[in-house]
Amino acid sequence: MGVKRDSFIEMEAGINMTWQKSLLFLFGLAIFLVSPHNLQTAFAGYSIPANNPGIVRCGATATLLQSGEILVVGGTVFVYDNGNFGTKMLDTAALFDPATNTWSDAASLGSPHSRHSAQLLPSGKVLVMAGATTGGTYNPPMIYDPSTNTWSSSAYPWGDAPYTFVTMTLLQNGKVLVVGNCSTARLYDPGSDTWTAAGTPAVKRYKHTATLLPNGKVLVTGGENIDTGEVTAVSEIYDPASNAWSAAGSLSNARYDHTATLLTNGKVLIQGGRAYSIVYAAELYDPASDSWSSVGDNPESTAHATATL
Repeated sequence: MGVKRDSFIEMEAGINMTWQKSLLFLFGLAIFLVSPHNLQTAFAGYSIPANNPGIVRCGATATLLQSGEILVVGGTVFVYDNGNFGTKMLDTAALFDPATNTWSDAASLGSPHSRHSAQLLPSGKVLVMAGATTGGTYNPPMIYDPSTNTWSSSAYPWGDAPYTFVTMTLLQNGKVLVVGNCSTARLYDPGSDTWTAAGTPAVKRYKHTATLLPNGKVLVTGGENIDTGEVTAVSEIYDPASNAWSAAGSLSNARYDHTATLLTNGKVLIQGGRAYSIVYAAELYDPASDSWSSVGDNPESTAHATATL
């Protein structure tokens, strides 16, 4: 069961923006909705410092490295130049060091990335994949090596198919489960740098969540059904041992862009997200009984949020 999602395009705006940045964001968003490709092309030569902490990035990723540094990759910024507002996707990456409270440049990816996903690998490298770039094309998976500050590319797991808002989950066997946008899920093996099929989920979705459970299985919830255009309440479980999917019941409230937090008792807390509007009702999944329960409303719920235990 699902509901049609609204047509609002969400853009994450960062925190502690001055009113000037807020105004720039709103004007940039309005123009972006009219003609994102033309504006991206028009501002292609606009220079954006990679390690400027004052930049308001939308659709970027931040990954905690084994060194304790944080790798920030890509994203979209709103720019103002000679009286014109526009958008620019970034091909830059930056490193934040909490120990010294300083930023530094990381190597450039070579192509703009926005609305992509990033996953720390057991080797300490970072897999970055999916997301949009300029000209309506899509990026191949990229791997960042902190020890050499270099990027390398991997093969496309789905050929040249478009995909954004996918999830990546590091499994207990060291492989990465990638779910979203396509009918078939994929497994990435960092040891051999190869991709294999990971079964066929019941729902072709994106803007969902994927949570690694203590038993090694993965819970996938909500999102938008790409085939029907509806927000889905359907949940599924992926079992790496059998490389197969099974039903995990349904949320009481269909939602996308929500959060899923694994609690210390092994249960998963689902909150926030959007359907027609913000979903305030929180829900709890119990893997032991394979059941859902309501845990009341969160009046501070929102979409595109994060939840940290």
